[in-house]
Amino acid sequence: MGEIAISLALVSALVGFIILIEMARNAFRRASARAWLLWTIALLIIGGLIVWKWGPWPNLHTLAFDTLIAKLQFMQFLSVKVGLLVDVLSIGLGLLVVSVGRRYGAGWRSHVQRIMIGLSTASLSQMCAQGIWQIIAHHTTPHSQAEYERVLGIQEKLLNTNSAVYVLVVIWWIICFWNDEPGSPTANATVEIAPASAATEIGEA
Repeated sequence: MGEIAISLALVSALVGFIILIEMARNAFRRASARAWLLWTIALLIIGGLIVWKWGPWPNLHTLAFDTLIAKLQFMQFLSVKVGLLVDVLSIGLGLLVVSVGRRYGAGWRSHVQRIMIGLSTASLSQMCAQGIWQIIAHHTTPHSQAEYERVLGIQEKLLNTNSAVYVLVVIWWIICFWNDEPGSPTANATVEIAPASAATEIGEA
């Protein structure tokens, strides 16, 4: 069970990174190669610094891969760090798309911008929940079973709040994707069919 869960977590983080690349490619398809390079380097530097400062790092001299437990622990550590990097990049890319996306073809009503708003919101919620829990776990030392259960209750509330944000993001996507994106073939066909239908009705009258 541990192998499956940790492997899926790592795959999920890698897939999230690939999705961000595709979102950036669609949002900034009109951007120059220089702008692509500068913004990519800036986001990676910011993301790398946050990942470096956030959470503990293992001692490289004590790393061992001689047992299955050691391998799973390293995979879990890697999935957490890659997932954190994806969250940071999602927030950064979301801010970029909202602020300058219109200039490069990702306006307010575009699907790619609304996808990034949802992804960045979910990532921000995830990071806030993790940050709050790390602060509580670092500064709290339960001295009784009641205190221990109270701390676990706080963790459960954080997880439930984060899950509720994910549900709201899904609802946001359903509402946004209900209508066709401006400029899409379906939207253009609807606009072209309407006058033709009106002309037919006038001729028949």
